Amino acid sequence: MPKGLQWRRLKHMKNTAKNNSENHWDVIAKEESANDRFEIKVRIYTLLVVAVWLVFSIPHLRVLYYLTFIAAFISFGFIPIIWGADRKRKVLSYISLHFLDAALLTYLLIFPNPLLESSHPVQLNLRFHNFLYFFILLGAAAFSFSPMRMLWAGFSCAIMWSAGVAWIFSRDDTVLSTDKNLPGLDEFLSPYYLSVLQWMNEVALMLIVTVMLSFAVVRSRRLLIGKVEATQAKRNLARHFPSEIVEHLANSPSAFDEPQQKCATILVVDIFSFTEITEQASPQEIFSFVRTFHGLMNEVIFRHGGTVDKYLGDGVLAIFGAPVSGSRDAGNAIRCAREMIEAVEDWNTSRKILENVAVRIGIGVHEGIVMIGNIGNEQRLEFAIIGDTVNVATRLERLTRELGVEVVVSEAAILAARNEDPKIDDVLLAFSELQTCKVRGRKGDIRIRCLGLPSSNDPSQKIASL
Repeated sequence: MPKGLQWRRLKHMKNTAKNNSENHWDVIAKEESANDRFEIKVRIYTLLVVAVWLVFSIPHLRVLYYLTFIAAFISFGFIPIIWGADRKRKVLSYISLHFLDAALLTYLLIFPNPLLESSHPVQLNLRFHNFLYFFILLGAAAFSFSPMRMLWAGFSCAIMWSAGVAWIFSRDDTVLSTDKNLPGLDEFLSPYYLSVLQWMNEVALMLIVTVMLSFAVVRSRRLLIGKVEATQAKRNLARHFPSEIVEHLANSPSAFDEPQQKCATILVVDIFSFTEITEQASPQEIFSFVRTFHGLMNEVIFRHGGTVDKYLGDGVLAIFGAPVSGSRDAGNAIRCAREMIEAVEDWNTSRKILENVAVRIGIGVHEGIVMIGNIGNEQRLEFAIIGDTVNVATRLERLTRELGVEVVVSEAAILAARNEDPKIDDVLLAFSELQTCKVRGRKGDIRIRCLGLPSSNDPSQKIASL
C-alpha cells in the first residue's frame, strides 16, 4: 500500500475512533445517573424505617398525618429521574428536590398535627429537637457526587428552618429570649418561650455538617474520577496488551519511562491488495471491514500472549516477549502466524462485509534485539518498539508478495523457538525448507522458511524489491 494512502487511512481511523470513544466525563455522567437510582432506594428504605418508628411511637390515628408526609417525601425522590432528561433540567430538578424537601419538613415540624386531640402552642414544637430530622435530608444529599448539590441541600434546610422559626418569632404570643445567658426559670418554662440562641446553634450545626459533607463529596468525586480514568486507561491498554500484561502495566505506571533493550519476536501482518479491495466498497464498509479484521487479529495475538504495538493502516504490528517476557515467545509468534491464516480462511466463509472478496494476508516473523519504551510525554503514553528487528519483520511481510506465500519466518525466529520449545518442529512441518533471500537495506542474506505455495520452484533466487 502506498505510504501516503496508508497514513491518511490510519489518521482517519484514529480520528474516527477518537470521536466514537467514550469520554470519561460521559462515564462519570452514567455513574451519577446510576447513583441517582441508588439514592432513591436509600431514600425509600430510610423513610420506611422512619415510618415504622412513627407507627411504633405515635398513636395510630395521629400517625396517619405523618405517614402522608412520608409518602410525599418518597415521591419527591423521583423528581430527578422524571425531570432530568438533560443536564440543565437535572440541575433544576435537584434544586427543586432539596427546596421542596426542606420546605415540607419545616412545615411538618413547625405546625401542629391537626389530628391531635388537644392543641398546644406552636412554640412548643421547637422544644422537642425535631430539627434533627433535617440530618436525614443532609445524609441523603451526601450520596451525590456533586459538592454544589450538597451545599444547596444544606443551605435550603438552614434557610427554610430559619423561615419557620422567624414566623414563630413574629407571633405576638412568643416569649423571646435573645440573652446569651440562661433565661429565667419562669421564662424558660413558658410554653410560648423561644430561644434565639438555640436557633442559631441549630443553624450553625446544620451549616457545619453541610460543609463537612461537601468536602467528603469532593473527595468521593475525585475518587470516582480517578477510578474512571484508571478504568479507561486499562481499557485503552487492553486494546494492545493481553489481560495479564494490562494488570502489570496498571500496577507499574512508570515501567516504560526508561527505554529497555529486550530480545523479542516481531510479527507483522497485512492484507494483500488492500487498495483494490477498497475500490469495491464505501468508506463505511471499509472502516467496518478493517475494524473487524483488526479485532480478529487481536484475538489471535492475545491468545498466544502477544502484544499489539500499533495498527499499520489495514495491518498490525505485534510483539512477543515485551513488555513482559514469556518462556515461549518465538514459538508463540510462529503458532500465532499459522492460526492467523486459519482465522482469515474461516472469516472468508462467514464474513458479511465484502463477502465476495477472498481476503489473503502476508505475515513476516523475525526475532532479535529491540528497544521498547514510552516516546510520549506525561499527558499521553506512546508505547513504541524500535530497532532493526522491526524493519526486518516488515520487509519479510512484504517478501510474502514476492514469493507468493502467506508466512515468512526468519531463521533467527526458528532457532529461538526451538531453544524454547522442541515441539515447535511439529508446527514447522508445514513450512518449506530453509531458503536464502536478499532483503533490501541489509548487506547480508537472510535465511527463511515459508508457509504457503511459492510462485516458483526456486523462491530463494527471488530478490525482494523493497
